[in-house]
Amino acid sequence: MPTRTPSAVVPTPEPSFDVAGTWTVGPALPEARSEHAVATLDGWIYAAGGYIDRQTSDSFVGLDVAEGTWSELAALPERRDHTAMVGLDGAVYLVGGIIQGLGAFRADVWRYDPATGAWTAVAQLPRPRAFHAATVLDGAIYVVGGIERPRDRPTPTLRYDPGADAWTELAPIPTEREHLAAAALDGLVYAISGRLASNLGAVEAFDPATGTWSRVADLPTPRSGLAAAILDGRLHVLGGESADPARIYASHEVFDPATGTWITAVPLPRGRHGFGAVVLDGRLWVVGGGPNPDLSASDLVERFDPAGG
Repeated sequence: MPTRTPSAVVPTPEPSFDVAGTWTVGPALPEARSEHAVATLDGWIYAAGGYIDRQTSDSFVGLDVAEGTWSELAALPERRDHTAMVGLDGAVYLVGGIIQGLGAFRADVWRYDPATGAWTAVAQLPRPRAFHAATVLDGAIYVVGGIERPRDRPTPTLRYDPGADAWTELAPIPTEREHLAAAALDGLVYAISGRLASNLGAVEAFDPATGTWSRVADLPTPRSGLAAAILDGRLHVLGGESADPARIYASHEVFDPATGTWITAVPLPRGRHGFGAVVLDGRLWVVGGGPNPDLSASDLVERFDPAGG
């Protein structure tokens, strides 16, 4: 019989990504949580409220990134989920939200001073709001999307001036939605994906100079409960969920404003929704979130280091 030559083993090619990098596990949260708010300020990452043990929490914790340890900080003035938080000018601001189970939408806004460890009330939102997103641009806080109470008008975009301690109502996003993400890049405020009755891929940019919104390329993978942050001059969008069918995403897609297009990046090691993303020292951090639909939670913290960074 003729000798049979063994077939050559063809290696499975490694997946390639337009934005390469490495995910690393960081210091775990003290408690698993989801639907919380995340912000960064002066070398710290903060996580506030959300669901802990399936209940709305007033927990507020901070990660000293240099030390690699989380600390329990002064509790929120009131428990809160589906809120938003940003760091600005030496303080952390917590904006609106809801108390799960009570259907209690909140208009209050609180300022945390790391130097004193105290929360102080500042000017309230014009109306109670939850399921929104917030970002910082040119020394002001912008709040986009979400649901107001009463729900009898298009939800306006809001701008907060810390010096005047005052809110201004601006044009609503053209595509109404909640459970969205927001970020500021190159003088524009972006409202990213989210949902109304179902997930929407719409991505729209607000120009404060003209007071108008314009649409850019849709997110390739529409989702809600997602997070976004700016890294290396690009908009990184991560994770999220869909309700029908129930699905959790690990997607990591990046908008390049130079070309106006979306490109792919290394996905999250594990999909999640209801979490936060921030950039600190050229690295992208994702904090907590639900790995399964509904009220799931995790203590997982992961860091993305871009290749060559």
